[in-house]
Amino acid sequence: MGGSASKVAMPPLKGKTFVVTGANSGIGYITALELGKAEACVVVCARDVVRGQEAVAKLQIQIQLQKEAPAGTFEFGHLDLASLASVKTFAESFTSAKRPLDVLINNAGVMNVPTRELTEDGLEMQLGTNCIGHWALSIQLLPALKLSPSPRIVNVSSILAQNGIPPTGEIDFVRKPETYNPDGIYAESKLLNLILNNELARRCPEVSCIGSHPGVCSTNLFKHKFGWAKFMMQSPAAGAQSPLRAALDPAAVSGKSYFGPAGWYGGPTELTMPPLAVDEELAARYWVAAEKATGISLL
Repeated sequence: MGGSASKVAMPPLKGKTFVVTGANSGIGYITALELGKAEACVVVCARDVVRGQEAVAKLQIQIQLQKEAPAGTFEFGHLDLASLASVKTFAESFTSAKRPLDVLINNAGVMNVPTRELTEDGLEMQLGTNCIGHWALSIQLLPALKLSPSPRIVNVSSILAQNGIPPTGEIDFVRKPETYNPDGIYAESKLLNLILNNELARRCPEVSCIGSHPGVCSTNLFKHKFGWAKFMMQSPAAGAQSPLRAALDPAAVSGKSYFGPAGWYGGPTELTMPPLAVDEELAARYWVAAEKATGISLL
């Protein structure tokens, strides 16, 4: 295993509610588990109902085995980020309950899809799932977030965000089959996580928006590429420390703080975002394109 990370100190989280996307496995699962150990209520989001419900059952058993402290609760949330209709259904269900949401952790993702695939809404799969689905979820959960006294959104990016290259012309999220590059699209999608994170921080200052990256971790994200190298990667438990710090660090600054290993492995330190992630003109272009692609706007 290529390194480990010291654990983030967990404050008591009783009475706090967290939504974690992609929480049925990998980094999302460990993130949910650690939050539950600290007595939080965690909504475990997954697109596969069976796997999501199995994850909730497993989390509950692990928590029950923790005899030294009280435990939080887990519930399943059906959410397919490759479907704007699914995102809307989940967000409407959550917000209609008038339930405060303290932290949204946008963790789920797909990586290096070998051939160009489209989401239910006709968007390229990596951009549509990693970025646009999470952006739409964030916007539509703002009413619930604003019911919390200290709301926060965490966007999980990647060390590869530094390799992201935006389109030179008009921005769209469909992309042509003949120019499809899975590595390039993935890097752009993780750069876009930070770009939209920072733009939301500017447009909605009452909600804290924090970036993170987990390093290189042995998770299902690598099912299409580099699976042979998992023995060189750090564990999901190590990778989860970055989004946990981003979710909980009281000193984090909205639209500026970015937590992750300084390299491929290690614990979360405060990093400098890639220059393009803080380009406000580029962010405005992507934001307008996201509104056009989804029909969603920030009211």
